[in-house]
Amino acid sequence: MQPNLDAPPTVEAELAALRRLLDFGEGLFSSSIAVCNSPVERDRLIEKIRETHPGVAVITIPPCTVDVFGFAIEGYTGPPKALFLIGLEASIASQEADSHTLRSLNASRDLWPNRYPCPIVLWLPEYAATALSQQARDYWRFISHRFYFATEAHASGLLADQFSTEYRLANTLSAEEKLTRIDELVQRIDSVGDDPPPALQRHVLDWLDELATLSQITGADALSIRRNHELPVYQRLGDELGKAKTLGKIAGLLIDRGDTDEALSIYREEILPIYDRLGVVREKALTMSSIAGIISQLGNTDEAYRILFEEALPLLQELKDVKYAALIQGQMAVMLQNVGRNDEALKIFERVSNAFEIVGDLRSKAMTRGYIAKLLHKIGQTDEALRIHRVEVFPVYEQLGDELAKAHTLEEIADILMERGEYYEALRLLRDEAGPIYLRLGDIKACATALRKMATILISTGNIDEAILILENVAKLCDDIDAVRENAVANAKIATVLQQRGQTDEALRKYREEILPIFERLGNLRDQFVCRWNIGTALLQKPSPTEADIKEAREHLRWALAMAEQHKYAEAAQIRETVKRLLGD
Repeated sequence: MQPNLDAPPTVEAELAALRRLLDFGEGLFSSSIAVCNSPVERDRLIEKIRETHPGVAVITIPPCTVDVFGFAIEGYTGPPKALFLIGLEASIASQEADSHTLRSLNASRDLWPNRYPCPIVLWLPEYAATALSQQARDYWRFISHRFYFATEAHASGLLADQFSTEYRLANTLSAEEKLTRIDELVQRIDSVGDDPPPALQRHVLDWLDELATLSQITGADALSIRRNHELPVYQRLGDELGKAKTLGKIAGLLIDRGDTDEALSIYREEILPIYDRLGVVREKALTMSSIAGIISQLGNTDEAYRILFEEALPLLQELKDVKYAALIQGQMAVMLQNVGRNDEALKIFERVSNAFEIVGDLRSKAMTRGYIAKLLHKIGQTDEALRIHRVEVFPVYEQLGDELAKAHTLEEIADILMERGEYYEALRLLRDEAGPIYLRLGDIKACATALRKMATILISTGNIDEAILILENVAKLCDDIDAVRENAVANAKIATVLQQRGQTDEALRKYREEILPIFERLGNLRDQFVCRWNIGTALLQKPSPTEADIKEAREHLRWALAMAEQHKYAEAAQIRETVKRLLGD
């Protein structure tokens, strides 16, 4: 199809994407939204679409309509090849005002697929689209495609950005829908070329940001998109703030890959100087939080805690930023918990939970209550931990429609049940409830974690061969998406199983050749600590350990003990006693 030279390239790209939806979606229900601020322009675009797709039906929703679904089925019993709904904004007073129409639309969400097995597109101006996303959350999560036809003359920068980057709901899309959206974004980006005109560059940045986010979720190469495509656009625009935020996302991806040294360098040498130069205090504090997170991961909890307490937190308190100050305090509590200072951590978590309640942040409060439940589980208060997960946390995520958070909560419940010996119920939660959510959403890493836990349960119930098969599949899955640490963790679990079965030599080979070198390269001291401890105990558990075995075991166990004492690991006392018992040291 030749491009229409009379239309801006963004409009032509969106039209092409909408036509592809109509071509491939015929006979299948889907719900989409098209944003256009001008009724004249909207009608012109619809006519252009109907020239190539004459089976599209258009229904105009009259003002003051409450039951949109009821009006639609009276106006067109169909089903048509596709259905466009226009005029809904006449029943929405404003972005802020509570709308009976939108609440009714929200309630009717599940009625549309059976009545209309075809693509449905709601055409709305920006303010109405924003109101829809805020007041009809269930219906909004139903939306699988979003098209943007608001011209520069009509678009409000803030609203346009809020809508076009609404990929925060990307996890509500199925894995197949994510891949479809990725394909659409790639075609849009390709349609404007490597050097888009200035008027298009902001739109291209939105597309690249969404593409990288979806690629990260699905295990594709998000790092290349951000580093080789998104970052250069910000550099050409001279947008220092956008450049710094993109560098932060690049650093986050490097952490996921285990490249902590490079990530730390980016935060310290590239991002912090930009925020200092721009005087952007909140972002500077959050960057310090990210730096502290890496330092803690590398084993230096004291220094990480100092950065949060002495540098990041005071900046946010000076800004009177209650929400982000609470997030920093929550991070401090996690660090205290990791070194066994559970009472202090619990007090901070409770303060953080109250702060989120005061500012009305339900999601963050639920997240904090989840941390409290995990801490209670750790110190043996499993009944209360289960109650919090089931009564205080899960219902909030269900209310918010956050499927991924629901799955994580189910996984936490399964952890407690597994520890209590309720293996079959824990396995059911992972296999039948949490796992299918991860698969449906295409979250590969979360799926791998759930599979590892299923393998642990199978080991506990004597199904060793099945467990090893699952773990081998997890290792391959992680290797396919370049999740280096996760691959090593899966292999470590296999080595543990082999050790338990008496295949000590094969377990040691995996530890020495496939696991410890990766943990050493990644620089994660906690992972090295666990691995060296396992090597040491495996050597001593051999039927007839040689002097060389004992010497090597002593080296690994002493290293593990020194690391535990230096970084105040909760296991330090137990390890000291074990070393004394096994080696007489």
